[in-house]
Amino acid sequence: AGAPPVQRGSQQIASLDAKQLLELQKVVHALARMDRGEYAVCSRCGGPIGTGRLAALPHADTCIGCAD
Repeated sequence: AGAPPVQRGSQQIASLDAKQLLELQKVVHALARMDRGEYAVCSRCGGPIGTGRLAALPHADTCIGCAD
């Protein structure tokens, strides 16, 4: 029946390349910001992150004005 679900998940994460792993980390960070009620709030200036920016980049943690 194969490896247990947790082990399979760990194997899948281990097979990600550096770019994919960075994207996954950004998504996990965005989910944590949602849990804290900080999603759509710029981490630099505290202003709102526009809906257009979030639609294009759901894990954005800065507004367009503060983006690198």
